[in-house]
Amino acid sequence: IKSPLIVERALEDANLAGLRTFAAVRHEQAYDLPEYVIKNLTVGRGSRDLGDSADSILTLAYRGPVLSECAEIVRAILDSYKSFLAETYRDMSEDTVRLISQARDDIEQRLQVLEEDYKNFRLASRLISRGEGDINPHQARIDEMERQRIDMLVRRVDLQSQLDTIQLARDEGATPEELAVLVAD
Repeated sequence: IKSPLIVERALEDANLAGLRTFAAVRHEQAYDLPEYVIKNLTVGRGSRDLGDSADSILTLAYRGPVLSECAEIVRAILDSYKSFLAETYRDMSEDTVRLISQARDDIEQRLQVLEEDYKNFRLASRLISRGEGDINPHQARIDEMERQRIDMLVRRVDLQSQLDTIQLARDEGATPEELAVLVAD
């Protein structure tokens, strides 16, 4: 609040230079008006009685020769400070939005490059099928193993059926020659 930038803006925006408070300063060319205002401006923190929010409260006081103008000077400095904060936060917000947009664009570009690289990899890879007529060696191996498994299941069912038939014939008292014929079949 006591920065020359804030005070100079307050003096310009509120046309404070023409106030009676500054008449003596206008006649002394050696003294700078913003410097004079800063010298007579007091800024303090809020009372500790306010608790945790005391550090976010500022108290301003201006001491000048014309009492009625002191409040006007403080108001102009506060308005200048609010304007400065609004500009700063607006600029920060715009910068944040710009940076986020830039990061999003960069990520989209990188994703596009990676997707293109992956597409090229899939086209160039011998291990992955590229169309309906191409054979994926991994899938072909799985298909072959599945075919063998089904063949073994069918063979097992056939053998179990043959064993059940032989066991039934034995239980019914079939002769060894009859059992030999069943096994040969």
